[in-house]
Amino acid sequence: MEQEWLPYAKITLSIHRYKLHVGTGNRYFTPYFGHDKLDEIRQKKVDNYWAWRRDYWVVGIGKDKQKPNVAERPSVSTLKMEKSLLNQIFKYAKRQEYLADGFISGRFGFVS
Repeated sequence: MEQEWLPYAKITLSIHRYKLHVGTGNRYFTPYFGHDKLDEIRQKKVDNYWAWRRDYWVVGIGKDKQKPNVAERPSVSTLKMEKSLLNQIFKYAKRQEYLADGFISGRFGFVS
């Protein structure tokens, strides 16, 4: 699905939103979720992402990297933005039938 999502996002989203998906995906989503199959990701894994993400630059894998112009700990608004990016990805996956009907609804707090 990854090979489909970014080309789709490039033609359907603003250039700024697309770049946000690319940057956030490369820096945070891919290192954390790796190549997990979408239908195998469970709520616990997503819940744990937020703690992992808050610690990324402090004690996580980003601590030894040169930090771009970012705070050590992400703000609530940054985390909400990342939540909206995950929502877009999972909603696309559901529309493309990579996820069964009802797979997300009621099970994942990050998708409405």
